[in-house]
Amino acid sequence: MTHFDAHTAVIVGLGSAGRRHLRNLRTLGVERFILVRTGRSTLGEVEEAPPGTVAVRSVEAAIERGPTIAVISNPTSMHVEPAIAVAEAGCHLLIEKPVVHRLEDLSRLTEAVGRAGVTAAVGCQFRFHPLIERLRSLIGGERLGRVYAARAVYREHLPAWHPWEDHRHGYAAREDLGGGCIRTLIHAPDILRYLFGPIESASAAIARCPSLETSVPDDAASLTLGFEAGVTATVELDLVTAPPENGVQVFGDHGRASIDLLSGRLEFIDRTGESTIESVPSGFERNDLFVALARNFLEAIAEGRDPRTPLAQGVDVLRPLLHARDRALDRLVAAA
Repeated sequence: MTHFDAHTAVIVGLGSAGRRHLRNLRTLGVERFILVRTGRSTLGEVEEAPPGTVAVRSVEAAIERGPTIAVISNPTSMHVEPAIAVAEAGCHLLIEKPVVHRLEDLSRLTEAVGRAGVTAAVGCQFRFHPLIERLRSLIGGERLGRVYAARAVYREHLPAWHPWEDHRHGYAAREDLGGGCIRTLIHAPDILRYLFGPIESASAAIARCPSLETSVPDDAASLTLGFEAGVTATVELDLVTAPPENGVQVFGDHGRASIDLLSGRLEFIDRTGESTIESVPSGFERNDLFVALARNFLEAIAEGRDPRTPLAQGVDVLRPLLHARDRALDRLVAAA
């Protein structure tokens, strides 16, 4: 295993995502951590904190301790200020998805990271899923032929997502924290971006589910995405459905493929109707994706190259989605 013990990591936000990154970075060899604690986490105190960990109350206090990498895993609406601050201090960044919650923050963040010259990655771990990688290898080949359409689905039942907290108070349910399904479930559009390249156009229809009692306008959304590669995709997202659903389908003129990311199963069907099925490797675990994400981030820093989940692509996915969300919200307001 490659170790990265020369790094000191600051982690901003110690909810479930921040604690997962803490554990995984420790597994990969990072030994020194600075934890920015606000005292507002719904999970209580950090368990099994690694030796050498120190807790501080502000990003400024963390920067004074000379970190080399930073994980930004606080609520989405709070990403931009600490991300800019640590980037300007020379820290390489791993930013949880989505990178920001407002269009006006995208340029501020990307310009600050560009000026600082640091490596910046986004927490889109599904780009490391073995079945997504397998599907990507099929695109452009004879088995699928010319791909012309795709469909992605990501449905979650928000009350069951973080059972330790009242779902109405979590970031995904709150507009002020950058929630809603379009921003929170951006993994589905990002998978399509990874498969097909840049998004050329995006439109959205959104809906609320009053029984969910959130403050966001998009408890559910249906997106239509057009890609520069000539592929048209639909994306179905919601925070309402139980049991959850997470998958992607790709349609070509020689065959079609579908992945169920919850069961870890890929099915390919050719034009004759013959079906072949592949599954994730034996022993595969969901956390393997997060470990691969962190390892790729650290290796990109060491090798002076872009990570697989670069900030530029995270921005390229988010910008058209935020535009589409804003237009859909305007239509709702006008119709009220």
